[in-house]
Amino acid sequence: MSGGRTTKPCPGCGKVDRFRKPDEVCRDCKEALVEAARYRKLAQERTAAGEAYVRYGAAVHWNKTVHVHGVDTDPVNLALFDLAQAVVVRSEWQGKNSQLLLGEYHYDVRWVYGNCPVPVAEAIIRLHKTLQPLLDATYNAGVLRGADLLRRLNAGELSPVEFAEAKEKCRK
Repeated sequence: MSGGRTTKPCPGCGKVDRFRKPDEVCRDCKEALVEAARYRKLAQERTAAGEAYVRYGAAVHWNKTVHVHGVDTDPVNLALFDLAQAVVVRSEWQGKNSQLLLGEYHYDVRWVYGNCPVPVAEAIIRLHKTLQPLLDATYNAGVLRGADLLRRLNAGELSPVEFAEAKEKCRK
């Protein structure tokens, strides 16, 4: 080893660069650090300007969105995802202090990071948290209504024709 150079792996990425000084990282890691600092500064400026730094899953299925057993909630989840995409200005910086916009993730997920106005981020988070209990209550009310119709049919309070009509009315 001559001239203060090392053949040990870079502490940043593990790549061996024989031109690297022992107390430095390789050229690629230096460039990545400069780029990260630039993105961090940009994100901090946007946050100081009243924007929230947020993240959400890069695809609909990577977000723990609303779900009701036996009910197709895909349109609601897609609408929430589309809303997030419409209001978030994407950022390449992936900081740890971002707010989760669309609930917890299910498993290994690719994130979208970005900024949006604080009131918008708060409204999306509130909307997401409000929808689940609302859909659950609606589903449970439907189950109770269906059970009541079956009870009335069994008790002879409804004829089979009235039951079929009431069932069709519930679907509308």
